[in-house]
Amino acid sequence: MEKDAIKKLGAVVLILILVLLIVNLLSVNEEVTTQAVQSNKDFVAPSVSINFPNNYFETQSPNVNVKGNAQDNVQIKEVRVKLNNGKWEKIAKSIWSKDFILIHGENTVYAQAFDVSENPSPISSIKIIYGNNKPTKTIRSYQI
Repeated sequence: MEKDAIKKLGAVVLILILVLLIVNLLSVNEEVTTQAVQSNKDFVAPSVSINFPNNYFETQSPNVNVKGNAQDNVQIKEVRVKLNNGKWEKIAKSIWSKDFILIHGENTVYAQAFDVSENPSPISSIKIIYGNNKPTKTIRSYQI
C-alpha cells in the first residue's frame, strides 16, 4: 500500500510540475507578445521635398509661393517650414504650400516633415535669389 501511495504522490507532484511549466510558458509567451507589440513602433523617418521653385530660383518679386510634399511609410503628422533664420511654422500634412516674403539677396527656405511616431525627416532646403545680384559688365570702347 505504501508503494501505491508513493506512486500516487509522485504522479501528483509530476502533474503539479507540468502545470507550473505550462503556466510559466504561457506567461513568457504573453511577455514576448507584449514586447513584440510594443516594439512595433515606426522607426522609419519620413521624407520631405520642395517641388517649386527650383533651387537657386531668381525672381524680381519679393513674394514667392513655395510648394512641396512629404511621404512616410505610415502617416505624416505635419510639415514645418521656415524662411532664413525665422521660426519654424507648422503648415500642413502631406501636400503643402506656403507664401513667403523674401529679403533682397539670397534667401533659404527650409522644410521638415514629422510622422505620427514623431520621426523627423532630414531637412530639405532651397535657395531663392530676390533682386538682381548678377555682376554687371561694363564694355568700354576706345577710339584710336
